[in-house]
Formats: sequence, structure tokens, C-alpha cells
Amino acid sequence: MNKQQFARRTQKLSGPEGIVAAVVAQATRDALYGEEHDKRDALRYLRSDTYRSHLTALGLPDTWIPSPEE
Repeated sequence: MNKQQFARRTQKLSGPEGIVAAVVAQATRDALYGEEHDKRDALRYLRSDTYRSHLTALGLPDTWIPSPEE
């Protein structure tokens, strides 16, 4: 799933799913473009069991990792 597909799939989410999608999106931006301390925190999250459970809650494979090319 690329960035556009993720955006389309999550843009109309609200409530808990919307919050989870926003957290994943912000962590991705921070990991790629954030200040050094933000990158560190984002990468820690993207490697965590919490991240994998968030993906599962969104119906995504728990191995999905966003990439800069997407």
C-alpha cells in the first residue's frame, strides 16, 4: 500500500480509528522529515508492538512499513 492508498483508506476515519491513522501518519512524517529527537521517537514507535497492533486495528498487515518512495 502506497502513501496515496493509505490516505484514501484513512481520510474518512473518525473516532478511535481516525486517531490511530493520524498517529501512524505523523510517526511516518516524523521518521522521514522530523528533527532528530522526533525521528528517534518515531522510529521507536514504528518498531514497536503498539505500531503493529495499530496496523491490525486499521486492517493493514502488521508488517507494513511506510517508505519514502510511497
